[in-house]
Amino acid sequence: MADPTKAIKGGLSAIRNASRAADQALEAKRLALEAANPPIKASEAYGQHEGAYLKPIFYDRMKVDLSQGKKGGPGFSGIQLVDPNYADAKAAAGVTDQKMATRILNRNKAGVPAGAKVIWTPSVGGLEQHKSNSTMFGQFADIFANQRKNMSPEEIQKLSDRASTAVNNKGELIFPNGIDLGSRNFRQKVTTYDQRGLMADIFAGRGVGGEKGRTVPMEDLLEKNLDPNVANAGTLDLGNRLFTLEGNVIDRPDLHSDYRKILTGEDLGVNYIPVPIREVYTDWEAQKKLDLAAQGKNRGVTLMDYTKNDPTVQLTEALLTKMQKAGKKAGGAVNRKESPEDMARFQKRFAMHKAIGGRVQSKPVKMAKGGSIFDKPVHMVDGGKIGRGLMGAVEKASKAADAALATPAVNRLDMNFKDVTKRVPELTEAANKLAAGELSPSQYDALVNKVKPVAPYSFVPQPATAEDAMRALTENKKAMFGKTNEMTPGEQADLRLDIPAYKDHGVWVNSIHRKDAPTVYGSVSSVKNASMIGAPDKALKVAQGGPKAPFAVIRGEWNPVDDKSAVKRAQKYLNHKDWRQVGYDPERHGYFYDRTTMEPITNAEEVLQIGPLVLAKKPVYGKKSEEKYSGGGSAHKESPEDMARFQKRFAMHKAIGGSVKKPQKFDGGGIASPEESSAPPPREQTKTGLMAEYLAKAAKEQGKESRS
Repeated sequence: MADPTKAIKGGLSAIRNASRAADQALEAKRLALEAANPPIKASEAYGQHEGAYLKPIFYDRMKVDLSQGKKGGPGFSGIQLVDPNYADAKAAAGVTDQKMATRILNRNKAGVPAGAKVIWTPSVGGLEQHKSNSTMFGQFADIFANQRKNMSPEEIQKLSDRASTAVNNKGELIFPNGIDLGSRNFRQKVTTYDQRGLMADIFAGRGVGGEKGRTVPMEDLLEKNLDPNVANAGTLDLGNRLFTLEGNVIDRPDLHSDYRKILTGEDLGVNYIPVPIREVYTDWEAQKKLDLAAQGKNRGVTLMDYTKNDPTVQLTEALLTKMQKAGKKAGGAVNRKESPEDMARFQKRFAMHKAIGGRVQSKPVKMAKGGSIFDKPVHMVDGGKIGRGLMGAVEKASKAADAALATPAVNRLDMNFKDVTKRVPELTEAANKLAAGELSPSQYDALVNKVKPVAPYSFVPQPATAEDAMRALTENKKAMFGKTNEMTPGEQADLRLDIPAYKDHGVWVNSIHRKDAPTVYGSVSSVKNASMIGAPDKALKVAQGGPKAPFAVIRGEWNPVDDKSAVKRAQKYLNHKDWRQVGYDPERHGYFYDRTTMEPITNAEEVLQIGPLVLAKKPVYGKKSEEKYSGGGSAHKESPEDMARFQKRFAMHKAIGGSVKKPQKFDGGGIASPEESSAPPPREQTKTGLMAEYLAKAAKEQGKESRS
């Protein structure tokens, strides 16, 4: 008879392996998402929320590694983007206890007008602050427990005495009842932040003989567990995520063992380069200094003042402009070359680590432009790591994707939204030469591609919230926001963007013009049997420097869609072979164009629009040679014969899924899309999917090895 205990053990082992594989797949997905969406400048991240109030939440620098059960740190809110459990719980922030949770939720309403939008961002502590969290203490304690067998009773007692007599900054014993580090259950006595921090120092030999007293390579472990996105940030720097809080607290130790009180909210889907807290809170600090003077305290504002109070700042146009001009100080690109301070710190740690027989994994990770989060080996469960051969393949894939995703010379996504509508002087001059016959259409086309290039988006823009739309729309339009639910499926609708909303406030609101009813506004829109109406004569006048006015539209039969389903569909079809991204910019051309090929698009079976992103299903292409601006042809209205021929060819196109070309029809309307932003060059597969595929495969292979 078979031994039932073996069957039970085998079943438990299978469950553990399956759980590990799932965690590894989630981590692969998270890393791939991060690699495909490198950090942007703080001014860009904040600019998407102009008018909102920004508050910091104070975190250590613990990294996220879902394959090892490590949840962060500053990256915690972003887990909900890849893990359904965190998404369902709306896990946005974690704290140790209910008192701290209540304090934060009170701050969520304090110092801001009623109903104001409040967004939160991590403010990171010192480089070693995460030595005091429970996860790191668990690692330290495991190593120490193993090292005790090599220590004499006197050596262990020396460490116990050091811990039992240490006091905090108030002169109070950190361990009021003492602690015996020779006890098997010593870790149960270590429960507070101060106690864990003290034990980390003792394990590192601090105060107990230095290197001779060291039992744990603490610094090395801390560096390995440092979030690479904030590795080079200063103390209390802001970054690297943004999120909102909705006012609820849930007790979920399964979501974060160190910070079990989970505040619910929404991660805003942005990863930005850390920025010094003083660069953002200059007004708050100035007021705080006045308050201190009024209290008779003749001193400057310290970082401790930030952590003990409620720093709050409104993201005004003036602040965003100041940050943008500050460049690197306000979240600009990090220099790839290590600073002397970084190198000195690295050399010191390297020398120390070699002295105690340890191994230094790598230099500090630099999240510089063009860098890779895979500079370090990707560690998997139980301390394993992806094999050198496979890691090389992943690095090659990452580098190839990075090369394909290289930023164009003029990257308008990197610009503040105030700059999106600025003219390019070279194109204005060229457009006048084109109109005067001094420049050929092909020469103009070449200049457009050089000074104002365009490529597909690698992401789906977040639909504008009702709150943002109300802030951005003019008074006469606000009442019509959200009225798309009153429209009839199939009725004629002209799609465009509301120009003042994005030009003045950076909010992308879709305007839907109806044939026999008032214009309505929404965050998303869709039509079927779409026609792209570009008005080249008017576009050329704009390109020559004339005033901008609404005249280009996407006309079709209204196709109802809500924000959630629009985002899901856009994510599905962003790189689908049957769907193409469409752009329109009168400074470039007088026609709608494919953002990959720049060929004119005249019609499509269906169009889906989320802000500046326009997706067209099975588009019908025109010919540049037949376009007046800047293809070279003349504008004309199709004859009945032309239209009959087109209808026949369009029906054939729908039947076989092929490409059908026709002359473009030109007439009036409203602008469908703002000046297009440059984005990563086209690719069949997203980098997220590519990296996830490689890493998931590696996790799967390692799982096989562990079971064999």
